[in-house]
Amino acid sequence: MEIKIRGISKAAVSSIDEKAKDLGYKSRNEFLKVYLEREFLLLDKIKEHDSQYNILFEKMLKQLEYNTLVLDKFCNENLIDLEETIKKDRLQEE
Repeated sequence: MEIKIRGISKAAVSSIDEKAKDLGYKSRNEFLKVYLEREFLLLDKIKEHDSQYNILFEKMLKQLEYNTLVLDKFCNENLIDLEETIKKDRLQEE
């Protein structure tokens, strides 16, 4: 199958040719074919990973919310002032 692209600047074509030559491709066409095929496959993988990352992020966020509720309840039941504890810890770090 063929794809033609018109109206590309001379600077862009020169850059493509230089990159193809640097990477050892025999022609601009060969370089662009490999580049486009790889990029589209990579794009699909990136979208898949992004989706998985978002799911994991949402799960972690929910877990942090639960942990915060549990910690707050624990501190209230045991009369622990969490803000004071954090301030003391920060002062020790300095």
